Amino acid sequence: MIGYSVGNGTAQIFKDSLGRIYVNAYVDGTLTDASGSVTVTVTDEAGNVVINEQTATNESTGVYYYDLGISNTTNVNKLYAVWTGTWETVSQKLRTNHEIMGFPIFTEKQAREFDIQQLSSASDYPDATIFEEISILVTSLCLDLIKTLPFSELLKLLIYIIFELSLL
Repeated sequence: MIGYSVGNGTAQIFKDSLGRIYVNAYVDGTLTDASGSVTVTVTDEAGNVVINEQTATNESTGVYYYDLGISNTTNVNKLYAVWTGTWETVSQKLRTNHEIMGFPIFTEKQAREFDIQQLSSASDYPDATIFEEISILVTSLCLDLIKTLPFSELLKLLIYIIFELSLL
């Protein structure tokens, strides 16, 4: 029986990044290569084709990836990938979902529209207050990451954050 999952934590991709997406393919619970090439087609939430039947790279047994490219990660968006290959002599379609995440984690507009719109009143919750709370959240997340990330990855993240803050 074929199974699959989004690989290497790529359910979320940073905006303006290379946009590498992964899929892990399993046969009977074991990572397994397709018997030929694997192609990927990616559409956005509006149904527009972003990538059309491109060959994925086989990184290791049962692990495939494709680089979307910076030009395809410029906007916050939801992406749907269909990976097509042959496992167990049958053509299979593996479907993964990915989300391009911007910075900050959410916009002031998204915060105002979220859930039951508790923050919809600009007089009760001024933009500055929402931005301050977003900043506190990001700071907290960064402090948690400092404890777990290797130095090289932490440095990349800090450079990305500084760049994004310069755009605000």
